[in-house]
Amino acid sequence: QHTTRVAHKFLNEVKSTILTLQRVVKQRMTIQIHNWASSAHQELPKIVKDEIFPIVNQVDARLQNFKIQFLKEAAKFVRDFKSLANEADASLAKHKALGLEIKRLLKAVVS
Repeated sequence: QHTTRVAHKFLNEVKSTILTLQRVVKQRMTIQIHNWASSAHQELPKIVKDEIFPIVNQVDARLQNFKIQFLKEAAKFVRDFKSLANEADASLAKHKALGLEIKRLLKAVVS
């Protein structure tokens, strides 16, 4: 019976030690997680400033460049279109003038 009591006492001490170790490990993990979270929280603005902002700025610069190129191409298209429209108008005017000349010549031949 004495041996049983000693064994129970030993087992209770082992259980107590295990529970204490579990609490210590849990506390350390919690501290590490809090430290990690705090570290990550502190790192976030640096990551945003050093990594994300340059990407955003690069995309913005590309977008601005695209806008400029698009406007240049649009202006060139409008100039070309106006030039073609003027050529078409001039050609149509010549065609009408030739048609009138042909009618005049035909009238002159017939009369």
